[in-house]
This record gives sequence, structure tokens and C-alpha cells, in this order.
Amino acid sequence: MVFVRRTPKRTIITALGKVDKNELWISLVDRPEETRRVLEGHPGDYNTESNNMVLAGFATPQFSPDGRRVYFAAETWVTAAAIHMLDLTTGKTRFLFPGLGLEVIRRGKYKGFLIGTKDPITENRGRIEVYWLLDPDGSEVRRIGETEADVTRFKDLIKERSAAH
Repeated sequence: MVFVRRTPKRTIITALGKVDKNELWISLVDRPEETRRVLEGHPGDYNTESNNMVLAGFATPQFSPDGRRVYFAAETWVTAAAIHMLDLTTGKTRFLFPGLGLEVIRRGKYKGFLIGTKDPITENRGRIEVYWLLDPDGSEVRRIGETEADVTRFKDLIKERSAAH
């Protein structure tokens, strides 16, 4: 199990203000006494090209199917979260994309891939959220759609295909 631990005595400033959800911890279900912190947030800047991007306000941590990575959101900007990946073998994090959320695919052809809600884009019809199929490193594979119904159809399709094989 991976979870976020609050740090009320050690807040970090992001574009959303002071946040206190700044640690990721892992607890093995069969050995809860071995719970350990795997990531501690830190202040920084807001540039995605920086090696010192703010890393704080953690949410929605999810293991990769092989348990070697943890994907999570950080409250970096006002308009979007910073979606990151923590490599548990090296302890290093990598920024993947600005977005509104992510889900790790657990089974089938795309096992280990991500469904990411990318930062809203502006088109001639206004701002829209776009759901993408992303590879485990966060690169776009294909556009899924703009609604939860599109995501549900995509998930149903990959379930049907994996059941047929």
C-alpha cells in the first residue's frame, strides 16, 4: 500500500499556498511494521525544465503493476497538478506532465500504461479536458477522448480484447 502522510509542522509553499501533504509512505500489507517513507517533498520553482521543481501537496499515489514505480500528483500550479513518477529502485522522481489526474491500467494489452487527464487545452470551443493513453514514462500514445464516457468505452474495449486472448 502507498499513501500520503501529512506534515502539519512542515508545510511547503506551492502556487496554491501552503500545503502539508508532503510525504509518500509505503506499507506492506503482510509486514505493516516495516512502513517506510519513500519520498519527502521540497520547495522549488515552477519550471517543468528545472531540476528543482516544487514537489509538494501529494495526492492519488498508485503503484505500477510490477510495484517498481509510484505515480502521483503534486499541487504545483493553480490550474493543474504536476504528475510525477517515483522510481522505487533508484529513489528518483521524474516529472511526466501537467494534468488533472491519472490512472494506472492494471490488466490487458496496456498493463502498466496510464490514462492521464492532461492540462486543459483551449480550442475554438473553449477549454476542454482531454484524456490520453500514455506509456509508463508519460509519453502520449493516443487520445482517448474528452469525457468520462470516452474513458469508460476505452476501458471496456481493452477488457474485451484482453478477454478474447
